[in-house]
Amino acid sequence: GARLEHTEIRGNFITNGTRINSQYNNLIPSITLSKGVNTHNFKVSYTQRITRPLIWFLNPWVNRADPKAITTGTPTLEPELNHATEIGHNFSTKSGTMLNTALYWRLTDNAIEYISRMDTGGISISQPQNIARRATYGVNMNINAKPNKDWNLNGSGDLRYMDIVAPAQKNSGWMWNFNLNTTYKLPKEYTLQGYSGIHSGWLGLQRTITSIGYWYGLTVKK
Repeated sequence: GARLEHTEIRGNFITNGTRINSQYNNLIPSITLSKGVNTHNFKVSYTQRITRPLIWFLNPWVNRADPKAITTGTPTLEPELNHATEIGHNFSTKSGTMLNTALYWRLTDNAIEYISRMDTGGISISQPQNIARRATYGVNMNINAKPNKDWNLNGSGDLRYMDIVAPAQKNSGWMWNFNLNTTYKLPKEYTLQGYSGIHSGWLGLQRTITSIGYWYGLTVKK
């Protein structure tokens, strides 16, 4: 199939007299081939995805909170067009356990990346631009299980390699994330819920954040 989209973005940034009046059309194609074999299902798919620039990417206001490292937006940014190809496998059992695995490849030719440059006074100026080619190769897995009638368990994980290239520089590296959620029904209409997750750092054209983040929680409901 295909989807035709028309986008209009209008803005009036009063403090610096900048106006935005942007319009564009996008035809978004998609195709999926799938085959079921007993409890297995195999799938190959391709689609385009559109990522429109957020308002703080477009806002030309200059943030001088740190006078040595200022940031500003770019009103003329265009949307990112992503080509997404995926090979997937789904497996289910009579007990209700489902396992989904997918290999994917995503390519963006006009990726939005923050570019930092240093002026003659030693001040860093960061601004988003449609400047990069971003390729991502990865695998993700989702599992949903019911060990018994009162216990639900689901989790997911994603491992990907990203390669970002621009005319004057490039960056590449691995990223990953995992999370787990569980629910257990107790007597007298009580429910025990728990969740946790962990993720690696973040990768951009000019920067790599290597710190690992994690979260967890436990809830009792009635």
